[in-house]
Amino acid sequence: GIVGVRTDVTEIKHAQEELARAKETLETTFNSVDQGILMVDGEYRIAAYNQRLAELLDLPKAILDGNPAWAKGVRYSFEQGEFEAMGLGGDGNIDAQIDQWIEERRNLTEPVTHRYRRPNGVELEIWTNPFSTGGWVQVYSDVTERNEAEEALRESEERYALVFQATRDDLYDLDLETDQNYFPTDPRPGTGFESWDGSGSAWAERVHPDDQEDYRAHYVAALKGEEEIFSSEYRMRQDDGSWRWVSTMGVVKRGPGGRALRMIGSNADINDRKEAEQALKQAQEETAAARDLLSDAIESIPDGFIIYDAEDKFVLCNEQYKDILPILADCLEPGITYDKFRVMAEKRKQFTDADAAANRRATVEEHNNPSGRAILRQTNTGVWVQCKDQRTSAGGIVGVRTDVTEIKHAQEELARGKEILETTMNSIDQAVPWSMATTGSLPTI
Repeated sequence: GIVGVRTDVTEIKHAQEELARAKETLETTFNSVDQGILMVDGEYRIAAYNQRLAELLDLPKAILDGNPAWAKGVRYSFEQGEFEAMGLGGDGNIDAQIDQWIEERRNLTEPVTHRYRRPNGVELEIWTNPFSTGGWVQVYSDVTERNEAEEALRESEERYALVFQATRDDLYDLDLETDQNYFPTDPRPGTGFESWDGSGSAWAERVHPDDQEDYRAHYVAALKGEEEIFSSEYRMRQDDGSWRWVSTMGVVKRGPGGRALRMIGSNADINDRKEAEQALKQAQEETAAARDLLSDAIESIPDGFIIYDAEDKFVLCNEQYKDILPILADCLEPGITYDKFRVMAEKRKQFTDADAAANRRATVEEHNNPSGRAILRQTNTGVWVQCKDQRTSAGGIVGVRTDVTEIKHAQEELARGKEILETTMNSIDQAVPWSMATTGSLPTI
């Protein structure tokens, strides 16, 4: 005999198609970014790369394709003289260097960034992030133009100083050897810092304790040359003990051997901006809290509740709304318009009441020009729903959908009982005259 097995693999097929689309999207994105990307697996083999990487490093596809050892690409670059600037040309022991680089990456616990200038003059910034399972991913960025711009910025610092003079910022020139500031004009009068002696150390002592770490970290990084510009926003203690927000920027001027001699820059009062930011943050938090409160409130309402904004786009609804009209629950995405939602309802035959067309027109008219009139509809699941809409002060629409199925059934039952009663009474009315005509007296009960 024959045993046949038929298995429904629709979900698997859909998952495979979704995976294929995701892979295609990833590959398109992978090859469209302006950075070169290289992925090395735990066995130190090239697992993936994009076209931009090959372009930045002048590597042929034959060197990169086929899951080759990472060392293969390094050796190729070595043979092309790529590392001569690092002293690894000629008879340099490239195998030992490769082992050292692998060991360095094996010991990485967090991302690192370094720069490297190629023989063709292109300067690359390389970000390396280790995988917990071994291997790493590297992102190569061409920063040649950025470096040229930074160099131009350093050469133009004196011109920028003139621009600062036209602003409300206070300029300073801090002598790092004497710890004294020099100012085009004395910034202290009327600022709340009149008692400050003008030294850099006394200024730093006024920084708020909670801002000290960040302030000092950026300051030291600028002195060491780790950051091109010293930039920090922090609170300063005024003479009366109150705090005021200040923004400081500065550029370090260096002497022979790169020794930091001066820091030239500006201080700006940003207290109004910080207060505005704080007020905005508080307003956002209050708005979020109000939204949560509104959400909790409408969830406690026994009726279905839905809100549209002034552009007639869906904002939110409660779970009761979805329970009453479950056939459209999956369509309730924020931003969907009422008209689109209505069309979906018609396609899915949400309402099946006897006068559906007339009721549909009435429902749409009531939504567009709400008067608070109740419209009774019956869903395809047999539920009777009372629909009422009201316009909000902001121009939006609030809709209330009430399940009145039990009331409707009670009314129908009451109508049937009334009909039976009337039929019975009519029967009695007919029986009484017949008895009197036969006996000449009222019937005995």
